[in-house]
Amino acid sequence: MSYKNVLPLGLFHGLTETADSYILMIGEPSTGLSVPIRIQPHEACTICTILEQDKDATKKMTDTYQLLDKIMKVFGLGVKEAHIDDLQAGIFRSSILMTDGFNAMTIECSASDAIIISIIEECPLLMNNKILDEAGCEFSALEDNLPPNKKGKRNQLDELRKELEDCEAREDYEKAAEIQSQIDELLRQSE
Repeated sequence: MSYKNVLPLGLFHGLTETADSYILMIGEPSTGLSVPIRIQPHEACTICTILEQDKDATKKMTDTYQLLDKIMKVFGLGVKEAHIDDLQAGIFRSSILMTDGFNAMTIECSASDAIIISIIEECPLLMNNKILDEAGCEFSALEDNLPPNKKGKRNQLDELRKELEDCEAREDYEKAAEIQSQIDELLRQSE
């Protein structure tokens, strides 16, 4: 199997008749391809907390990470990389590769746990090329599916995203948070 390094690209919230759900877009920025992964609200909260650079708080709030941390300490292991290995019947099979420097061990986990662990441990998140090829879509294609009365929002979204990048580059995180809220609101209106 061959893999590509991927990153979290966006998090979307949606309400259905039966559930409150989130879609995390994972993709490879160089190709523009991304794959939607449905995650639970508590997982979305954890990922947002991590991405806001509060890794210490996240380590305390995730049971999976607390268990993994204990295993790593007892056996002297470190996480080398996280994988999203396969997609079967809409379910992602994922794993983390751990090593003590001499021996390697693979542990199966949920896709959201693989993502969370890769961010906390600052290790690569790798996705099987087959998944990107078969389930990947262009990230902008999501916005292309807006109803006709919402298409004018695309230019607004593009402008806000550029502003967001500029704010982050200048490390003006307060303004970046305001802009991200505007982006989220526009995306919510387009649902």
